[in-house]
Amino acid sequence: MVQFERIYGSQSKGYRILIDATWPSGLSKEKADIDLWAKDIAPSTELAKDFQDGDIDEMAFRAVYLTELSGNPASKDFLQTLADHPDCILLFAAKDQRTNNAKILADYLKRQGLESTFENKTDQKNVQGDAEDGKDKKDENKKEA
Repeated sequence: MVQFERIYGSQSKGYRILIDATWPSGLSKEKADIDLWAKDIAPSTELAKDFQDGDIDEMAFRAVYLTELSGNPASKDFLQTLADHPDCILLFAAKDQRTNNAKILADYLKRQGLESTFENKTDQKNVQGDAEDGKDKKDENKKEA
């Protein structure tokens, strides 16, 4: 069974595949401990940029990425890699675990007959840090007023 996890804090054992087009910020290759970087099955640079900039919505991103996966010659090799390694952990960097390329890839794999689970683990360190950042900004705004 294929598992999906956020790469930050992931320590799962298995054949670890990074599925993002860009390397995760602030993470060394040693700490990532990946077996394969499958950047060729990630959304195209243009598609990712359009989605991140808000030029397209989630549904459009999903539709275009699924079309890219279906027409991508690398998808066949990727599916074979998953078949060869039944203990795959597909790793992604996105903070938003509801809307990202990994969720769409999980749906694509399901359509191809592969079982997968999507770990919705929250990186507590990042969540706490994000909350503290927000608190600091609110405190700064109070001081300025």
